[in-house]
Amino acid sequence: MGKKVNLNMKASIRSQVNEPLKESVIADEKEAIIFDDPPVTKLGFNEWMRDIWTIIKATIPTSSTAVLLYGLNLVNIIFLGQFNDAITVSAYGLANFWMNVSGYFFVLGFNEYMGVIVAQSLGKGDAKLAGLYFHRNFICVSVVLILLVILILFASDSLLQLMGIEADVTKHT
Repeated sequence: MGKKVNLNMKASIRSQVNEPLKESVIADEKEAIIFDDPPVTKLGFNEWMRDIWTIIKATIPTSSTAVLLYGLNLVNIIFLGQFNDAITVSAYGLANFWMNVSGYFFVLGFNEYMGVIVAQSLGKGDAKLAGLYFHRNFICVSVVLILLVILILFASDSLLQLMGIEADVTKHT
C-alpha cells in the first residue's frame, strides 16, 4: 500500500528506502504518496490458461458481432451476384464503402469518445458532468454530423463521378 509523506522529507526517505522516490503529487504539492512495488508472482500453467480463457470469453461478443456484420455484407453480395449484373454488385460495394467513409466512422468515433469521457466522469462520481457530456455528444452527432452526412450522401453521385467512377455505377449507389 502507499503512505503519505511530506515532500521536504525526500532525502531521508530516499536513504531509508534505498531506491528512487516514487511519488504522486496530491492537491497542494506538499505531500506525496510512496508506493511499494507490487510483488511479482509467477503464474503456473493452470493460472495462465485460466487468464487466457477469461480474455477469450470477454472477446466473444465483440468478435461474433463483427463476424455477423461482415456476414451480412457477404450474403448481400451473394444474392446480388444472382442478377448476373456486374454494375449492381459494384454499385453495392461502392455504396457500402462510401457510407462507411462518409459518415459511419465519424459518428462511431464521436460515440466511442463519448463512451470514454462519460465512463471517466461516472468513475469520478460526477453524474451531472456525465450527463452534460452525453447531451453535448447527442447534439453534436444528431445535428451537425447527421446533416453533414445527409449532404454528403445526396451529393455522392456527383462526388463519385468527380473521383472517376463510371456514371452507370454511381446512379445505383
